Amino acid sequence: HFTPRPEATLPEVEIHTGPYGNRLMRGMRASVCALATEGLHLIVDDVFWGDEQAAYRSLLSAFDVHFIRVDCDLSIAEARESARGDRDIGLARWQSERVHNSCEYDLTVDTSTASPEQCAAKIISHFHL
Repeated sequence: HFTPRPEATLPEVEIHTGPYGNRLMRGMRASVCALATEGLHLIVDDVFWGDEQAAYRSLLSAFDVHFIRVDCDLSIAEARESARGDRDIGLARWQSERVHNSCEYDLTVDTSTASPEQCAAKIISHFHL
């Protein structure tokens, strides 16, 4: 569940994942592996702030996997969060200090300085896809 952090100076929303949410996310990663086993080429969008990347690496060790860090300037992420109208305001701020901390990436793209098309072109070029 999502909980506002009243002690934060600016709006910030913290994510709390209980046993059910943990099982759900393990199931999602297992389903990604099942789809890859069926020969499907996948793009998976996930947020890493714990051991999620290690879990993917373990499950997908038999496959050619690329981890791409997607960055965005916090002010732009917050503006996008607000403009969407379906987000808890402050989630981008909370995640900005927690994601990517213990992860290793093969490539980084920055959506605050490049369009989606430019990011895709960079990925295609880098991995010779």
